[in-house]
Amino acid sequence: MYIVLILASIPEVKIIYIKLNPAATCWSNFKHYFPAKGFGYSYNLSDTVLYFKLYKCLMSFWDGLCLFPEKNKCSTKTASQFQVKQKVYQGSSQNWQKFEPYFDCIFSKLTY
Repeated sequence: MYIVLILASIPEVKIIYIKLNPAATCWSNFKHYFPAKGFGYSYNLSDTVLYFKLYKCLMSFWDGLCLFPEKNKCSTKTASQFQVKQKVYQGSSQNWQKFEPYFDCIFSKLTY
């Protein structure tokens, strides 16, 4: 939502957009408690699916930009410095599928 502001204030910034499995993403948001304000949608699975659709619509604007962080030659000083130099993970969590019989086909509203 704030990409335009970020780019305007820090022109040299690099933003990485990673597409994840929608059902796995919604399930992950739903099953975690977020104490910060602004995450109330995640306490209802239908709201989480709707929010994901809105997010996907917003991100479609930026979809044409592809970055390759694994090709960055700069050093990284973070706890995940090894992961930063790896290709972006292509799999997705299938953990949500264990609970699929209880979801009443809610994830069928998502597109991959």
